[in-house]
Amino acid sequence: MNNRRLHLNLATAPARNLRLFHTLVFLLGGLLILTASVGGRQFFRYRQKARDARSTLVRIRRDDRIFQREEKRYAGLNRQNVRDYQAKTDLINSLIFRKRFSWIDMLSALEEALPESCYILSLAPQIKKDATMEVRLKAAVPSLDDFLLLYQRLQRQQFKQIRIISEAAEDTGRLIAEIVFVYE
Repeated sequence: MNNRRLHLNLATAPARNLRLFHTLVFLLGGLLILTASVGGRQFFRYRQKARDARSTLVRIRRDDRIFQREEKRYAGLNRQNVRDYQAKTDLINSLIFRKRFSWIDMLSALEEALPESCYILSLAPQIKKDATMEVRLKAAVPSLDDFLLLYQRLQRQQFKQIRIISEAAEDTGRLIAEIVFVYE
């Protein structure tokens, strides 16, 4: 027979290989330490990035408030400048309009509208803000038919908003008519 002794207490003499167990515990412990160190390093690095992001966000919000105040201040200055320089701007625009306004075209159109027997006594142009020319015309016409012909011809030309201001008969029989119209 076999004189081998049976070990019933496996805790004192385990049946498995202890070397394999120690190797696995060592590997798992090393893996746990490696994971903890890499994870800890990542944690501290991203915690620092989060702090930096928070401080950057605070700085951006502060700068945004400063920029909003500056924007309001510049908007107020802009409104003030518009009020201050509106008259000068309108004057400069009217000068530019006068410079590019074709007097020849306007006078040619007026000459075409004037009947042969009529002549102009006075002509007073006035430039309006909307880049139009309002003209006050005083003309001598021999009869009422010639006056109506003048009115109809003015309507056919580029003249708008034609208004008859006054008409008076002279001792010689001619009519003196004052007409206001807009030339664009």
